Amino acid sequence: MKFPTQIALARVNARTLVLLTLGAVLTAAGCEGGGGLVDPPDTSVAEVTVTGQPASLQVGQSVRLTATAKNAAGEELRQKTFRWTSSNDAVARVSEEGVVTGVGPGSATITAVSEDKPGTMTIAVSAGPAIAISQVSVNLTAQVGQSAT
Repeated sequence: MKFPTQIALARVNARTLVLLTLGAVLTAAGCEGGGGLVDPPDTSVAEVTVTGQPASLQVGQSVRLTATAKNAAGEELRQKTFRWTSSNDAVARVSEEGVVTGVGPGSATITAVSEDKPGTMTIAVSAGPAIAISQVSVNLTAQVGQSAT
């Protein structure tokens, strides 16, 4: 004859055995075929590219450049911030948003940096077209003993 305590203990042991077996099966199934844990995505910047059109400006014109960051797998990383600089502010200036404005003739390298990874683009700035002047009138007034040129 079994006592109630022995019957309850036998039921607990049977349930424990079922749960342990189920846990082992689920663990084994999850490990087969790479279905286990998933690695988190790589969010570190490996490369920065800078693009924009046109690559040449006239003094006073502006263009917005775009910087793109990618990880080592070549996947685009969104939500990255960039620090913009110009190699020659006397030729081209760049804003915090990547807007480049031609200041004087010459060329300047515009750089965008994210996580110490730079991307560059060279911008050529020209003086712009010459302004044609068709006619100029000059009125000179001179007094006796003075010369006018």
